[in-house]
Amino acid sequence: FLLIIGVGIFAFISPLFNIEEIEVNGNKKIDSSTVISLSGVVAGKNIFQISKKQVIEGVKENPYINNVTIKRKLPRTLVIEVKEREVAYQIKVINSYVYVDYQGYILEVSSKEAKVPIIEGLQTEQDTLLNGKRLSNKDIEILRIILRIMETSKSAEVSKLISKKGVFLQIIIELYRGIFLFNTKSISFEILSLSFI
Repeated sequence: FLLIIGVGIFAFISPLFNIEEIEVNGNKKIDSSTVISLSGVVAGKNIFQISKKQVIEGVKENPYINNVTIKRKLPRTLVIEVKEREVAYQIKVINSYVYVDYQGYILEVSSKEAKVPIIEGLQTEQDTLLNGKRLSNKDIEILRIILRIMETSKSAEVSKLISKKGVFLQIIIELYRGIFLFNTKSISFEILSLSFI
């Protein structure tokens, strides 16, 4: 037992386990230097003195980061594996575009229009869109409906999505045949009908 404690203390303070390399895997949108900076990990620190919880919380401060996994590659390499969120839709606010993912997380406010559908008429407050982290619960439910529609109509080029007005969800889809309206109560029927047009 004392031997185990001794080995643990040695590993915790020995320079043999000081970090020399930090690997970042899984990132596409966010560059590795940003991930490392957010992690708070610096070269030269003992690899066993790193708090995985603190590293994960730090990296997830970036809204594009969905999941983080920390691994120790002994003796001197720390591996940070991330899974990023992807821009699924955008919301126009004044002269800016708010990028959101499929789950309604607000990823970025940009002056550039992305090559994703634009959603209009959502109920989330403008201040939340510009400074918050996620859309309102009602708007998240609308996104779920939109996702169902887009998954069913993959052959269509969706250019603009207009959210619920009353009991209707109006979806404008660019097709050769023009504009189609879908009632949220009969989405599956309407979409299946559309696929035969």
